[in-house]
Amino acid sequence: MGSLAHDDAICVADQNDAKSVVRAALAKSVAETPEVDLLGSIGSAAATDAGKTLGIVVVGSGLQTTGTLDFAENDLLYGDPASIAQQMDASGDLPTGLKGVTVYWSGITDVAGRQTRLTESAGKNLAAIWSAVLAKAGARLELLPEHLTGNAELGAPGHDARCRSLCAAEAGLD
Repeated sequence: MGSLAHDDAICVADQNDAKSVVRAALAKSVAETPEVDLLGSIGSAAATDAGKTLGIVVVGSGLQTTGTLDFAENDLLYGDPASIAQQMDASGDLPTGLKGVTVYWSGITDVAGRQTRLTESAGKNLAAIWSAVLAKAGARLELLPEHLTGNAELGAPGHDARCRSLCAAEAGLD
């Protein structure tokens, strides 16, 4: 989470304020569908912010379960990241409004509950796919070192609405 301030104390205060807003948004959010549309949520957050976003924060496994990036139905997890991004661009499936946006991602590859843990190679490819797709849309992916722990709901299907709230809160749109 960023701050436009050039004073360390103000930056810390801005970051703490942003974290409080995110926590409050997560606490009151409830999933509307059993599917996970992370790319749609990222696109929605960028579209509603009209270019003012310092960054979009995503918390989740990265295992989208709907749309072109449906990792549950397609064999995408083992596909070539550059080819996937190129195909999505050619078919018009990339979100607009992401040029210059940094997507900060926490918990990519982390699964919860009864979900099967990803192999190391599958996890690396999943991150590479998201990096390629976001780059093709004009954004930059920055993976955060934090992992999801303790709350199975965060990595489970239905996380989409939480991501939308998180993205909106990060953009100051809640």
